Amino acid sequence: MKLFKCFFFWVVFLSSISVFSKPPATSTSQNQKAGILDNDSWIDANNVFMFGSNSGWFAYDQGAYFGRYDGCYFPYTSEQDITNGLTYSVVFAAGIWIGGTDSTTGDTLITAADYFTDFWPGPMVSGSYIANADSDLEYRVYKLYSDSLENNPNLDYLEWPAAQGAPADGDGNPKLTGDQTLWSVYNDANYGIRGSLPGSDSGMGIEIQSTLWATDTTGPEGMSIHSKYRLINKGSKTLNNLFICLWFDPDLGSVDNDLVGCDTLDDIFYCYNAGSDANYGSAPPAVGGKLIQGPIVPSLGDTAVVDSTPVPDFKNLDMYSFGRFFDGLDPFSYDWAYQYMNGLDASQGGIPYSNGTRFAVPGDPVAGTGDLDTNASDRRMMTSFGPLTFRPNDTQQIIVKLAVGQGTSALTSITDLKNNLNYVPGPGSCCIGIRGDVDGNGTDNNILDLNYMVNDIFRGGPPSPCSLEADIDSNGTPSTILDLNFLVNDIFRGGPSPGPC
Repeated sequence: MKLFKCFFFWVVFLSSISVFSKPPATSTSQNQKAGILDNDSWIDANNVFMFGSNSGWFAYDQGAYFGRYDGCYFPYTSEQDITNGLTYSVVFAAGIWIGGTDSTTGDTLITAADYFTDFWPGPMVSGSYIANADSDLEYRVYKLYSDSLENNPNLDYLEWPAAQGAPADGDGNPKLTGDQTLWSVYNDANYGIRGSLPGSDSGMGIEIQSTLWATDTTGPEGMSIHSKYRLINKGSKTLNNLFICLWFDPDLGSVDNDLVGCDTLDDIFYCYNAGSDANYGSAPPAVGGKLIQGPIVPSLGDTAVVDSTPVPDFKNLDMYSFGRFFDGLDPFSYDWAYQYMNGLDASQGGIPYSNGTRFAVPGDPVAGTGDLDTNASDRRMMTSFGPLTFRPNDTQQIIVKLAVGQGTSALTSITDLKNNLNYVPGPGSCCIGIRGDVDGNGTDNNILDLNYMVNDIFRGGPPSPCSLEADIDSNGTPSTILDLNFLVNDIFRGGPSPGPC
């Protein structure tokens, strides 16, 4: 039945190719309800405007809030400018994909959010989905603002779903990261609504908790949005060779003149323009992402980091593969999708890439060297992280930084994008203005900050990205024993909280 649906969809999809971005006309699943969508939640803290969702999508306006489906705009000035077509899109659609094999049956299982989704809102309970989560506002996308916390709370702050897994600080309050935070939870346990092109008939029993955040600032951080995806295996299957993937349909202004690439040394993937663009002119931007924190696997003698907490005898994985395909050649079966996840060229029958790596077009377009993308068109790109063994009750997560760069030309925009993706607030900077945010995640004086400082002082871990905020006792020297004592006294003994930087 799935093969027939996919074949029918493939015919419809090919017939819908256009120079204008739009999703396919119909889903592979006629049971999918529009009610599962939360289409009016977005990040608009800085120069990048991006939609979030409670259904596996990001950077996709599935409900056409602005009269079209594009889901990420740059440079953001106002909602009115988007409505009036004065601000152009850099991404049409994006979503999280997961794929693996059932350890018992050997079946390949794929869950995806492309133009349609296999995800259902809400957490999993007792191994299943919540039947009315598509119509219950309790399972919406929640949004926090830096100016609407405990002293000026919005409704989402007051109804923050900590019981569903939403992040809270050391005092149990809703946890804001940056100046805006979006949080949602969804799962792949409702087999009746599965509608993506590559999805298998059944899912894996995985819950995903999604956090997006951005900072209201200028410079590189003002060109970026962070995303974290926390996966929990709440089903009964042990999943082998599991991959966590991010899929993108980027559109840099005009849709038909894009190219893609990746930088394997920096865990970066991106889309850039072939030259001048009908919308952006002679200086079209580039858009892409960088893996900040990969999933973890056992590795004796190494130390992984999960949310600033060291995990001995594990290591964080790097980007595993990068795939490229074109409008009309999206993988419409789970076998194709899984080949891309494994770093194989699915467009050529699942053979290795001709460059001998798991990465399509990993050359350097700026230098003009290596394996480069050619023949610009409407591109898709997908990057995967893994492989993992994912047992019942296991948890994994990835953190990815998404950004836009704009130089004076298509190629210098790649350079600017990489600079923005690689940027980390340097020593001496003050990330949010309150001493005690040692790990730089936007929340101060909690156990994570304490773990980060202990790891820095005693285990050779990374120093705080914001040295002024790690100078907790305000004596001019960050990350000392005195700072550690001050932090312990504040967290556990009711001592004074540090003041502004």
